[in-house]
Amino acid sequence: MPRNLKLTWLPGFGGRAGRWRKKYKGKIYSFPGGRGKSDMDSYAAALAAWERRKQEIDAFSPKPHQEEYERAIRKWDLVLAWCRKNNDGSMAAAAVAKIEVLKRSLDSPRPKPLAKADTLDGFLDFTSRMPNWDRSLAEVTRMLETIDKEEHAPPSAAVDAITVQGAESVLLPNSGILPVDSIETERLIWNDRIDVLRETIAGRSDHSVRTHVGSFLETKLNSVSAGRYASLHQHLTAFSAWLGEETPVTDINGRTLSSYFVELQKSKHTHAPKDAFDSVRQFTRWLWNIEAIPTLPRNIDDVSLRFETPSPRIVTYTNEEIAALISAASQRTELYLLLMLNCGMTQKDIADLKQSEVLWAESRIVRKRSKTRRKKGVPTVSYQLWPRTSHLLSLERASTDSEFVLLNERGGPLWQAEVSTDGTIRKIDNIRTAFQRLTAKVKIRKTLKSLKKTSATRIKSNGRFRGLERLFLGLSKRDIAESHYAADPQAALDEAILWLGQQYGLIPMANPGSQCSASTASD
Repeated sequence: MPRNLKLTWLPGFGGRAGRWRKKYKGKIYSFPGGRGKSDMDSYAAALAAWERRKQEIDAFSPKPHQEEYERAIRKWDLVLAWCRKNNDGSMAAAAVAKIEVLKRSLDSPRPKPLAKADTLDGFLDFTSRMPNWDRSLAEVTRMLETIDKEEHAPPSAAVDAITVQGAESVLLPNSGILPVDSIETERLIWNDRIDVLRETIAGRSDHSVRTHVGSFLETKLNSVSAGRYASLHQHLTAFSAWLGEETPVTDINGRTLSSYFVELQKSKHTHAPKDAFDSVRQFTRWLWNIEAIPTLPRNIDDVSLRFETPSPRIVTYTNEEIAALISAASQRTELYLLLMLNCGMTQKDIADLKQSEVLWAESRIVRKRSKTRRKKGVPTVSYQLWPRTSHLLSLERASTDSEFVLLNERGGPLWQAEVSTDGTIRKIDNIRTAFQRLTAKVKIRKTLKSLKKTSATRIKSNGRFRGLERLFLGLSKRDIAESHYAADPQAALDEAILWLGQQYGLIPMANPGSQCSASTASD
């Protein structure tokens, strides 16, 4: 989690979920809190929504000194763009730091007058870079006068170089070279670079990284999940800030990718560096596809630009924990648990379950997984329901006039995430809310996702059914499942699901030896 959050977390109470909020100009603005304070996807989505809202507010009521701040930020951003292109790491770091300071100050309700030292001209000003110059010069003069008064001492002979405190250079009295000359030269050089860069990009704002990031996110607004959109927004906003928002996208090349990879490696504030870099790769490919950049960086798929991802620890439930959850659950919550264990469903799968996907007479659910239903090769899976699952599903079934089998008390969807045009994400997850109440009651701290993982893991661990776990989860087929169960995979899956119900104690054993034989068959 980032150390400095721009939004404040407000815990929920009275059945209301927690929220992200921001106090600005005396008013409170609230945004959906997702799964909680540690849900960085919901934070990123809320932050994106707030930034858009803030722009709208500021457009109608500018803050004091806002124009001066924005002008200073734009100038530093041009410095950053030049530094990234010409590999000037030290000045790039200064530009990033100054932009961050300026934006943080501008975020306050009433920004103070812009400090000269925070502007580029101020940063390159002689008195700012060498605040102790006057005192050091007085010390030099006093030392020279003392030396001149001493007998047999040639004037100024003992003073060839005196370091000025706070200066990057050295005062050389005998050479006549003063640090002020080099600093003034540096200021003139940078102003010349900025003027050239301004002329280069004049009238071409549509070529900037900021503009193309905005266009890319617009294409993803309705084509990806709300969580994925929030991640893309977070990752590309960070990339844009690092590269320089005014940087022309044509400057993005192999060196850009390599440099940003190194930046993500050493950054302590990046929540998921692999995901962040994958988002930048995706954005770069999109730029090439729309012909915004002439060539695709040659190292975009280079194995050296890969983050090591340790295998995640698989958390599963024990039979005792499952029994405790089911025993303490309401009828509706018990159904949610059983659908996850019986059919490997997620909250979205349960919410998306249609009347047409349930064969009521046969106690079966036949469908594709919601998350990947549009992907090629994803199977349509037929799940044999356990008697208890089938019974509760028929009891909790919504009106046949409804497209979906299960609805909430208000007749709305159980799970929904929508992204509005202003970037606000609205989430509904009745299933998670019910599960959180249940786990708080029975004191079990495991996730909903671990329920389907428990069933998939047990199928995989049994030698008779190994290879069926992907079919059970509705994932794309692989050669194991297709070849090993090519003759009759449905019969094998039905047998595996029946065995799962017996393992959980939800279906009576056909004979005393069935559990033993199934267990001994596992590797």
